[in-house]
Amino acid sequence: MTAIYDVLRQDFAAAKAAFGNSDFHDMNICANRLMSNVVFGEESDKKYMVPGYFLRIVANDFLALQDEAVSKTIRPVAEYFVTAIDRGFKEDVRFDSYLEWVFRLYRKKTRTSYECSRKEGI
Repeated sequence: MTAIYDVLRQDFAAAKAAFGNSDFHDMNICANRLMSNVVFGEESDKKYMVPGYFLRIVANDFLALQDEAVSKTIRPVAEYFVTAIDRGFKEDVRFDSYLEWVFRLYRKKTRTSYECSRKEGI
């Protein structure tokens, strides 16, 4: 582990806590902080940019949602995604492939939910 790894892990923990509290403004800030702290790390720390970027997208999705029904539909998928990132920090899995796969599932579910809400006039 590199010197900056603990800081990155703390940034992720703060983003995860904000997600758990449905504080998506703070989640967005923590995700941005995670990405910016990668700059101070070593070459091997660049992989942590990926979860920061994805967390930022999730936070902004929830901030943009006006429809409570859509929010409730995609929340379990977002929770699974945040858990996948947590697993990545704990087990040091390859973020680039593993998280991309989980993020694709998240995007597929969010797009489906948005399309259904528009068709139903919600």
